[in-house]
Amino acid sequence: MTIDKTGAALPHASCIVITTDGSCQPNPGPGGCAAIIDSFDDRGAMTSETRVDGASATTNNQMELLAAIIGLEAIAPVETRPILVCSDSEYVVLGMNERLTKWIASGWRNAARKPVPNRKLWERLQAQCEGRDVSFQWVQGHAGNAWNELADQQAAQECERWKAKADEQRFAELFGQPA
Repeated sequence: MTIDKTGAALPHASCIVITTDGSCQPNPGPGGCAAIIDSFDDRGAMTSETRVDGASATTNNQMELLAAIIGLEAIAPVETRPILVCSDSEYVVLGMNERLTKWIASGWRNAARKPVPNRKLWERLQAQCEGRDVSFQWVQGHAGNAWNELADQQAAQECERWKAKADEQRFAELFGQPA
């Protein structure tokens, strides 16, 4: 196996690596997320694209989930290469690697027998993985990993954009006019 710029072991020479991050300031509050999609072909050539999204009222965990979703949604459903999702969110990685099958088997209840938070996002993420060779790998955040740092920066910028939108909306509601 070769190693890509994220420090992750590539599952195959020809694969797709999605590095994700989410941001929410304050939590809960406006948030943003980013997915950097690196596609490697069998000759070792790489193409890269970034997707961002956000919301005016969200949580950090929701943005972490949405980052993985938008990354996978950017890949054609007919894609056959293995896909590796690298995230600094233990919530996402443990959820997909260990907890999801248990939640489904227990009727979307967690170990405390309470409804699983963010179920709609988990279902959306699960749907993007169906029929694909997708694996999830945890990477340490804020540890000098270039792609994780870039995803973090893009998510923070998108969070700031959504903060500004929320501020404009509050101004309009208070004063009955656009900012």
